[in-house]
Amino acid sequence: MDSLTVTILAAGQGKRMQSNLPKVLHLFKGKPMLVRIIETVRQLKPFKIIVVTGKFHDIIKACLLKYIRIGDLTFVQQPEPKGTGHAILCCLPEYKDNEKVLIVNGDMPLMNVGALRKIAEHDSDVSVLTASFENPTGYGRAIINKRGDLVEIIEEKDCSESEKLINIINTGIYCIHSLYLNEFIPKINNENTQQEYYLTDIIKLLKNRFIQINTIQLDTNENFYVSGVNTREELIELENYAS
Repeated sequence: MDSLTVTILAAGQGKRMQSNLPKVLHLFKGKPMLVRIIETVRQLKPFKIIVVTGKFHDIIKACLLKYIRIGDLTFVQQPEPKGTGHAILCCLPEYKDNEKVLIVNGDMPLMNVGALRKIAEHDSDVSVLTASFENPTGYGRAIINKRGDLVEIIEEKDCSESEKLINIINTGIYCIHSLYLNEFIPKINNENTQQEYYLTDIIKLLKNRFIQINTIQLDTNENFYVSGVNTREELIELENYAS
């Protein structure tokens, strides 16, 4: 396998948490969610771990220091909240020319290293982790064609009513070769409801170039690994589930 760099997206403001504390620093069973993610991805023994921060950069670093060593972490600051695609754009100078980049969110406190290995060690230049949810509300939908190929990921706010009925969701976890990130991330535009640069739009760009995209779907009993947190109620619910 090519060398692996892990990128953790932790720049989101988390407005729905209704808190002055960055979302990724909210405690989950006694530890900030971001700390739990870092501890999990370290088990992969990657070449580099990048943490993307935003306006809470200093607060996040100070908090992490209270829980873990940070000498092996590379911090990249996203100056403005312009979306996940823009966050990866900010990281491009940190990627080597020939490596896999595993991209994960910083608000999935139950993430399991085994699930990450499924995608990180797969023999594919582009892999997307998906899941089948009975209630997919809140997640982007994975659009699969009749041949079983992933053709597009549509964020929920941009979904049509029929697309919202799709229950195959995008977990927000990807493993993409750095060559493709360097080529296609700068081509993503912000022509969407949120006027943000979506990382998910890279899928359509890759398909237009006939680049093979591998999808790995979690078993239904693994779905809780990718449960994200957007509100305090969801955080409490997830903590209760994990108890």
